[in-house]
Amino acid sequence: MRPVHMLMCLLCAAGCLLFGTVEAQTGQGVYQSDDLDDLMGMELEDLLKISVFSAARHQQKLTDSPRSVSVITREEIRRRNYRTTPEALNELVGVLVQETNYGGGSPFIRGLVGNQILILIDGIRLNNAIFRLGPNQYLNTVDINQIERIEVVRGTGSVLYGSDALGGVINIVTKSEKAGEGRIDLQGRSFVRYASADQGTIGRVEFRGSGRPWGLIGGLSYKKFGDLRAGRGIGLQTYTGYDESDADFKLNLRLKEGHQVTAALQHVRQTDVPRTDRLASGVNLKYEWNPQARDLAYAQYEASDLGSLVNTVRLALSYQTQSGTVQTILTATPDVQDEYFDRVNTLGASFQLSSTLGKRQLLTYGVEYYGDRIASSKVNVDFATGTETQAEGTFADGSTYRSMGAFLQDEIQVYRPLSLVLGARYSRFRVRANLDDPNTGSLEIRSTPHAVTGSAYALCRLTDKVTATLGVAQGFRAPDIDDLTILGSFSSGFEVPNPDLTPEQSINYEFGLRVQHSRYSGSVYYFFTDIQDMIVRGAGEFNGLPFMDYNGNGIQDPGEEDVYQRRNLGRARIQGSEAEGRLRILPFLTAIANLAWIRGDDLAADTPLRRMPPLRGKLGLDWSTTKGMWIEVYSLFAAKQDRLAPGDVSDPRIPDGGTPGYLTLNLRGGIDIRPYGNFTLGCENVTNQAYRLHGSGIDGPGINLVIGYELPVEWL
Repeated sequence: MRPVHMLMCLLCAAGCLLFGTVEAQTGQGVYQSDDLDDLMGMELEDLLKISVFSAARHQQKLTDSPRSVSVITREEIRRRNYRTTPEALNELVGVLVQETNYGGGSPFIRGLVGNQILILIDGIRLNNAIFRLGPNQYLNTVDINQIERIEVVRGTGSVLYGSDALGGVINIVTKSEKAGEGRIDLQGRSFVRYASADQGTIGRVEFRGSGRPWGLIGGLSYKKFGDLRAGRGIGLQTYTGYDESDADFKLNLRLKEGHQVTAALQHVRQTDVPRTDRLASGVNLKYEWNPQARDLAYAQYEASDLGSLVNTVRLALSYQTQSGTVQTILTATPDVQDEYFDRVNTLGASFQLSSTLGKRQLLTYGVEYYGDRIASSKVNVDFATGTETQAEGTFADGSTYRSMGAFLQDEIQVYRPLSLVLGARYSRFRVRANLDDPNTGSLEIRSTPHAVTGSAYALCRLTDKVTATLGVAQGFRAPDIDDLTILGSFSSGFEVPNPDLTPEQSINYEFGLRVQHSRYSGSVYYFFTDIQDMIVRGAGEFNGLPFMDYNGNGIQDPGEEDVYQRRNLGRARIQGSEAEGRLRILPFLTAIANLAWIRGDDLAADTPLRRMPPLRGKLGLDWSTTKGMWIEVYSLFAAKQDRLAPGDVSDPRIPDGGTPGYLTLNLRGGIDIRPYGNFTLGCENVTNQAYRLHGSGIDGPGINLVIGYELPVEWL
């Protein structure tokens, strides 16, 4: 690490430990609340009173939650003018967003990524049965322009949310309009964004309206990104640009006092999305999603203040389709194009209640169900002959994956300074698939894994300003369609399914200290996670033999591959610390800082764990006035990551010797000129540094001018 990087790290760590930062600035779950004000102008003591939803599946004050939570608010999204939803997460403490391609963005939380992180949209699972284990692109199928805020819960959330929530839970809350009280009110909004590094443009038109007893909001977005220009010495990166169009609509209907129905539709479609790392390395002449799409429809009912036996009831029904067509041409076979099509249709339902027991206990409990049906196919196109051949898809066509779970959480106020949060969950899964391969014939897969998980957290107010938290929680990831149904040859052998796979299991310990004051606020967390029964590829058997006996003679002849299966063989240990801080220096000037360190070890292989983020953080100053003007100067920095796993060393996305450290200087500001709208201007990477986020397939933008303008219109 360069001396200047080390100095910045030390300054940031000192700032975090001395004055901390607010962990969460707003909260709203799947449903509306009254906490939708302009949060950027609030005093620190006001921010601490804001509620969060995702940590407990109900609204609670930040100071009452023992979990480590961060929130990106609507106002922060507007001011910072993020390009995508993944990009919005990259400034949070303990979150690294890896980009294999410009159309992707996969968040690492506490060293885990892909299908070990659970993503929710308005409380509905985005994760499905074919989510990939490693970095993926799915988070970028959520339009940043329709988001009210993003809540990130670090650490396992399996008790409340089920499978995949090993490293954390990300709940994306989309915009809502409250039901009106009187006359009809209709408003509109238009927004444009331009960035110089990719010549990218974003346009959005939005409407909202309310009356008695309804509120609605909707919008259309269009995005066009060109190839991204990186910092000095790298220049234009080909195979990065793509297009996107989005639409969304949400209706809130108040039936009577305390009873509300919400219905929503969302559509995202991306075209010509290249996988940059495969094309830039020369492995492929073509590798792109064309198109990639997601559609979501849901309806939710909420009733509150029903009585002491049952306080609240929440019911949600959803239907989601995620699909993608991937077209690939290998450099070695330029006359052959493979076209893969995969679609997952997901039906979801959840039923949740809460009850109070006396004055010191709150029970939150319920059941949920998700059912996935997979369609998968492949077409081989021979350009030389013009023939098209149907082939087996990536996954078993027609396979189904069903998950059912029941959960219970008990929040107990033991006495005034001490409270406990205890939870338990039972989950069961049902997998059905029919496979076919010329070498094995037909195979019928039947698997019913299950998991029992528990958690216990304690929160103790040591003083009026200092709070300590302590927690231990189990997490799990159930084997999915990708784990259970892969059949066929690969580079090192022949893989056959293992229907006896069990869920990956983790146990997470964490300790935190939080400080809240009218001028400063912050937190420091340490966590330690053990993961058992990780699903990895290992030696297997088919028909009782460790090799494919094609001629039936019981001897491994030349050309008869070794057999491999997915097995619960992996063990890992991850530990780390996260600190963040905010200090109001003057009434209009605030210092902000965060820093995160993590270390992962593959205990089974006695090597570092793959893709571990380096030491990284943020340090900045925010200047705001009461007249709608603001300026932020900040630096994002990371140390060199040269502690690599064998898989990292062979990964073309990671430079030889590891990913270099970096430090970028960034400026952004804006002004509200009411009623003429608001204007934002940013200059990212002012010094035009060449840098790459660890594990990414592209380099970060060079000097990048980002301009945004928003114009509200009131019709009635």
